[in-house]
Amino acid sequence: MTSMELAALSGLEAQRLLSEGKITALEQTEGCLARVATDESRVQAWAFLDPELARAQARRCDEARQLGRPQGPLHGIPVGVKDIIDTRDMPTENGTPIHAGRRPTRDAAVVERLREAGFGLFDVQVMSPHLGSLGCVEIPRAEFLRSVRAAVADARRF
Repeated sequence: MTSMELAALSGLEAQRLLSEGKITALEQTEGCLARVATDESRVQAWAFLDPELARAQARRCDEARQLGRPQGPLHGIPVGVKDIIDTRDMPTENGTPIHAGRRPTRDAAVVERLREAGFGLFDVQVMSPHLGSLGCVEIPRAEFLRSVRAAVADARRF
């Protein structure tokens, strides 16, 4: 598969291919990174992106799979979170200069659950610069959590 084909896979399609050994987490992550490299100058969706961290997490997922270690239902799937959700290994600046350089020491509960499910945390997506405006949260946390729960439930059917 090409990088763009990998980046276009749904989470469930990628999970199936990963569990069947047809692709690796590193290949999937490289596909996503290629897509970001192609589109980011136009889209400007990422507040923070650490390709080496994403690759290291993908390699750990692949190593765990090769060693036969237990895996979460979405093991190796890269995911990005909004810049209002704390991540222990990335800045969370809430889309405002007031929090520039803020580096949480622990993950938000939703990020903990994503990691437990096997997601490889990919990057932090941009937020509206108007923290106090009604348009600040493009995807409300409750909706995001419902989506994660639904994805985990779907993956458990495999």
